[in-house]
Amino acid sequence: MHDKEVSLLSPLFLRLFIPFGLGYFISVLLGSGNAIMSPILVETFSLSPSDLGFMTSIYLISFGLAQFPLGVLLDRY
Repeated sequence: MHDKEVSLLSPLFLRLFIPFGLGYFISVLLGSGNAIMSPILVETFSLSPSDLGFMTSIYLISFGLAQFPLGVLLDRY
C-alpha cells in the first residue's frame, strides 16, 4: 500500500487542476452568456423571446456537435 498523501499544493495537482478548472469556468461562462446578456440582446437587436431562444439553441447545438470531431482529433494528436 502507498502511504503517500497527495497535497493540494503539489505541482502535479496544480498543473492538472488549474487548466481544467479554468476550462470548465470558461465553458460555463460561455454557455450562460446569452442568459446574462439577454436584456441587452433583446433591446439592441429587437429580438423576440423565440428569436433569443433560437439563437441560444444554435450555439448550444453547434457546441455539442463540435465535441465529436474535436474529441477524435484531441485523442489522436
